[in-house]
Amino acid sequence: MSSLGRSAVYLSSKLLRVAHTAQPGGLRTSPLHTALVHRRWLKSSSKDDHATVPVEITAPPISTVPFEVDPQLALKSKSFGEVARAYSLLYLCSFPALVQNADTLIESSKKVVGERLTYFMLKHTLAAQYTGGINLEELAPIINKMNSHNVGAILDYVAEADLDEDVEDDLSAAEDAKTRKAPMAEPTLVEDLVQPNVLNPKMMDRRIDALARTHFFSGREGCIENMEIAKTAIRHAAMQLDAGVTPFAATKITGLLRPAALLEATRVLHLLLHDFVPAAIPTYTDLDMPEPGTQRPIFPDIQLSDLVERLETKFPNLRGDERMLTKITDLVDTDKDGTVDYIEWYKACETIWQDEEIIAAFGYNPISEDDREQIAQAIELSSELAELASELNVRIMFDAEQTYFQRAIDMIVMQLQYKYNTKKPVVFNTIQCYLTDARPRLHIELETHRRLGIKSGFKLVRGAYIIQERKRAKAMGYEDPTCPTLEATHANYDACVLDAISQLSLGTEVLIASHNQRSVELAVGELERRGRPEGAYFGQLLGMGDHLTAAIAERGYRPYKYVPYGPIDECVAYLIRRVQENSTLLAGEPVIKERRMLLDELKRRATGGGG
Repeated sequence: MSSLGRSAVYLSSKLLRVAHTAQPGGLRTSPLHTALVHRRWLKSSSKDDHATVPVEITAPPISTVPFEVDPQLALKSKSFGEVARAYSLLYLCSFPALVQNADTLIESSKKVVGERLTYFMLKHTLAAQYTGGINLEELAPIINKMNSHNVGAILDYVAEADLDEDVEDDLSAAEDAKTRKAPMAEPTLVEDLVQPNVLNPKMMDRRIDALARTHFFSGREGCIENMEIAKTAIRHAAMQLDAGVTPFAATKITGLLRPAALLEATRVLHLLLHDFVPAAIPTYTDLDMPEPGTQRPIFPDIQLSDLVERLETKFPNLRGDERMLTKITDLVDTDKDGTVDYIEWYKACETIWQDEEIIAAFGYNPISEDDREQIAQAIELSSELAELASELNVRIMFDAEQTYFQRAIDMIVMQLQYKYNTKKPVVFNTIQCYLTDARPRLHIELETHRRLGIKSGFKLVRGAYIIQERKRAKAMGYEDPTCPTLEATHANYDACVLDAISQLSLGTEVLIASHNQRSVELAVGELERRGRPEGAYFGQLLGMGDHLTAAIAERGYRPYKYVPYGPIDECVAYLIRRVQENSTLLAGEPVIKERRMLLDELKRRATGGGG
């Protein structure tokens, strides 16, 4: 694990231990916060080596608001049949063999009783629990009911390829090899940086071990169709404005281009972002973001002359090439003050990645013209979505995906934010907090937005690809990008949430997507401590965590349900994922508590307690 990743995991685990020591009984502050001291790395006064020195600082108070969830209140909007269905599905998820073979059972049912009856059963069980219907007519009453209980709906059309269709094209060994870095004078710079972002024929079925939707490329026409579907979701979401709800819609960048182009762009961006001198990579380890107007996370400056010297040392092709070095430094040092930091390098890479001349001078294989055109297409189509969302006052969230796509996705979403987030956050990026680099990425994007006067928008999730990411890293021999333990993931998530909340007064907005009650309690406690600033939203999946959603609404905050919709026959893959996700989470406290609550409510109503 990199030193940056180790620092993030260590400090996040410290946060978890502090935040979760709060006791029930109202707003409390951890008694350990005054004793918790951590290190913040600052640039030393030495101009030559740009070393860093540790400085002791004390973490701010961390508060929680424990939820005492009343089952009757939480489930008051549910009929007896709806409660029974929810409990039954959670109970069925406790049988691993049933869950693991769900897709096989559905296919067998189609053969035995036919597709029509199979889909009828799915519509009245899984689909009724986890989706909002097949069209606007079925969506409208569900959304209206949620809005009447102070709950918003995040709309997403989830139809996708079935599990036996549209497999990605096989990728040959030659295609794999072409993405590797050209031979360099310093072989130690090569493999450890490139491996996460190479094509691999054994690792490119992106549906395996993923708990998120997967798009498959079917030409520009298919991408335009995906865009139009997302536009429909945006228009449907806008109907909630009349109920006083801030509307959200969600979509994926992979539906707007050939996904392999994202991998190629990420390969180059990954290399570029690791080429900045190590001392200038952000090495802050704050437990809490600074208050607005105070000292920012540490992005140390280096002299432009030092950057040139190190580039010439690292890349022999650049030695003595004044024209090329000037071209690079002009892109990086835009304010012409003779110094640069990681944020300036990060911003410059948005241009450098597609400059064949510079990439070749670094010794990398440039991205192909066709792949650049695919990225341009994704920017074009996603811009249409952002434009419509801006016109209709809808927030549009772009989902996070696998790490070998994510650098390019971040770049595309940032381009949209530069244009559409000047007055308010219209475009939201998603950060998966099971990744060790989640928190540094959050700080980098926040600081980039701050310097440009952009309003930040984020959706924070734990993530949907952790099993797949770990298998891929092991199979291909590169460093696992995920947090090593569940505790570390929880802590990383909580740290990111606190950081984002600290920036709400600057116009930042954050959707806190979590089924973890402790994380929600921590977020609410921090919001209460800061005087309930605007811009924080909470999200849970439709059909899951209804008790938590009700508790959030009862405290006066705005929870949302992620409401997928689409034809039953096209949503089978999504429904299977929801069952598998429940199975994955079943051993955890949140789902065990929810199942117990549902059963108690069924017993209460069955014995004359109402409902």
